Amino acid sequence: NPPPHNGGRYFVFVKLTTDGNVSGIGEAYSVPFHPDIVAQMLEDVFGRYLHNEDPHNIESIWRRVYSAGFTQRPDVSMMGVLSALEMACWDIIGKEAGQPVYNLLGGRVHERLRSYTYIYARPDDKVDVYQDPDLSALRAIVRPVSAPAAPGSPEVLLLPSPPPEPRQKLELEFGNDRLTLLIADAPAPGGAGLRLVYAKDAKFGALCDVSLLAALLTQVEPQGWRDRAVMQLPQGAKVSGLRLTDRADGKVLGEARLAPNGSWTGSGRLDAATARRVAEAMAEVTATEFPTRDLGAGDWKYELRVTDQAAAGAGGAAESLRTYLLAAPIGAHNLLVRDDADTDAFLLVPIRADILIPLLEAGK
Repeated sequence: NPPPHNGGRYFVFVKLTTDGNVSGIGEAYSVPFHPDIVAQMLEDVFGRYLHNEDPHNIESIWRRVYSAGFTQRPDVSMMGVLSALEMACWDIIGKEAGQPVYNLLGGRVHERLRSYTYIYARPDDKVDVYQDPDLSALRAIVRPVSAPAAPGSPEVLLLPSPPPEPRQKLELEFGNDRLTLLIADAPAPGGAGLRLVYAKDAKFGALCDVSLLAALLTQVEPQGWRDRAVMQLPQGAKVSGLRLTDRADGKVLGEARLAPNGSWTGSGRLDAATARRVAEAMAEVTATEFPTRDLGAGDWKYELRVTDQAAAGAGGAAESLRTYLLAAPIGAHNLLVRDDADTDAFLLVPIRADILIPLLEAGK
């Protein structure tokens, strides 16, 4: 691992391959010897205890390696070697079963986990990187360039309030997750290819060399990321419940449910006819824009809770909830919306905003 050796001077990995040509990878972590010696230890333990063994027999392998020798309590070096071989076995088992390993170890606990690269405090930090989520996240996801005033030290800047107006917006999608980065001009003295990159609502930004993105940033038109479906119900699923609440006092302004016979019953602003139209609109939530500027919409005034019913199957039709925060309408056709489980606000496409806006303005 090249200087500054973040995470350690060496990374030692082991790859096991079965006779069926299925491979697994493991890491020998925190073994206090030169990597060449660690590699010899891996080969020795593998040859004595794992060669020609079934990788599924992890418990048996573990007990034999752990109990080898007269002490029956190996030191940290042997445990680091054993953990690497065990990881590789689990990798093989998961691949052969066609399942993520967490399904074989009791099931998934979290929908998502915050990940990181290697994050260390720096002498010029004005806040504690271990306590400030914005600074630690920014260092983990953005690869900054070296600061001109301190060669070799990445430059992370405290953003002014309000932050500079972005010139470009970069959206990165990872499966169902989306990361939005805003790109503004670098402060003086700047430099070729340097831009100030920051995440929406973050306190810090980083000076980054985005020269490789220059062609992309100048050629992509806004239409390339507008009119995008934020949420779409799968085939056979349907909206089965709606509730509109005034967030200022918690008053329920309207509530409706879908009956088994397919008819809607509702109260308040969500009468049967209105509920049917709103349910159709919320079956596919489409954004016309993810604005980076202040639209003057004010605080989130309403909360719309949507109940979804999955397509009926052998196990019955399960229900799930999603909640949207709604600002006061901006003009006749603009409605700013945010999924309560997300941080990005968006303008709803006019064809759907035109259904929700009369519902919000019914009390005026």
